[in-house]
Amino acid sequence: MARKPSVLHNTRMDDIAAEWYGRQDNNVWPLWLDDILSGVSRLDYYGEREQQIPLSTSKLITILVSLETIDAESISGLLGIGVRMARKYMSACRIAYPLIVKSLDNPNILKMRYPQQTILTYEQGVKKGYDNPSNDAGYFIQKAFKKKGIITEA
Repeated sequence: MARKPSVLHNTRMDDIAAEWYGRQDNNVWPLWLDDILSGVSRLDYYGEREQQIPLSTSKLITILVSLETIDAESISGLLGIGVRMARKYMSACRIAYPLIVKSLDNPNILKMRYPQQTILTYEQGVKKGYDNPSNDAGYFIQKAFKKKGIITEA
């Protein structure tokens, strides 16, 4: 017996797209939307496996801003992935969508923003003192292990 296809009607596609792409300052991200998508992408979609690889949040947002009717076949065609993997993205969309809709209706949540993080060059890191071992947590752990005799100098 074939399983009934799961379909999600994305009635807030334009609102999601406006929130993600239509912001005034491109260096400020919608914190609430990023939190929802990041959390949903890290759920266990693989069952009993040692290594759990999170779903791509950028693919989730692509689905939510591109498809009015979300199902495994349309996700598979949009992202160029297999139907089995598309079902995992469909599950993530089913979980995230009600949370996103609820958040879109709350003006206080829509104000939650944070600056886009940038990756520092080595030179910028040196200027900020990140090359100093005393600023490195690993340095303190290593120092404590040496003190307790767990590790010795090589």
